[in-house]
Amino acid sequence: MKKFAAVVLAASGLLAMTGCAPQLSTSETCVELRAITSGFPSSPSDEEIKASMQEVDKLSGRASDTLKGVLKDVAFANLERLKPAKEQDTAKIDEAQKRIDAKSDMMEATCKL
Repeated sequence: MKKFAAVVLAASGLLAMTGCAPQLSTSETCVELRAITSGFPSSPSDEEIKASMQEVDKLSGRASDTLKGVLKDVAFANLERLKPAKEQDTAKIDEAQKRIDAKSDMMEATCKL
């Protein structure tokens, strides 16, 4: 049993060192999302939007299954819109926006945003 515990501890240490974090619960995801969005200015600069959306994108990688997809879409659509108009993939933005629209009420209710 001690050997098994040592292997588990070593594996979790390795995951922490490589930046791989375990999946968050929905409530943990909401806490982190609120931390990212708290204090966000009403008229953010492009740099502030980019920084927060990069954080949302990172969060989506370990978010709960309930929120993973919508967070990924929110980050993608907003980061894509920051690109010069000629470089934006409007079809992909529109697809992401449809998914966001379909799940935004759920996300807002779940995370009390």
